[in-house]
Amino acid sequence: MLDESATSYAGRLSVAKLNIDENTKTPSEYHVRGIPTLMLFKNGQPVATKVGAVSRSQLTAFIEDNPVKPGDSNTRAPCSCPRLGDSCRRKLDKV
Repeated sequence: MLDESATSYAGRLSVAKLNIDENTKTPSEYHVRGIPTLMLFKNGQPVATKVGAVSRSQLTAFIEDNPVKPGDSNTRAPCSCPRLGDSCRRKLDKV
């Protein structure tokens, strides 16, 4: 579902995934208390967090109803996945 959202919001929102088992410092840095955790970032800082599984409509509402609107510069939503590894946060800071 996140990959579909990445496609739907392409050019307006970047989606990054982070595997917390491979990046053990990141959860405590961002006060992650449950999995999955969705976070919206602006200018490298978290501005909204949602913990727990969400439906497609809940994900859309989370993105649309938060202070970071799709299309704002430096908008990102990281989550859990092994693909990006430790470089995830560094990549997010550059987006």
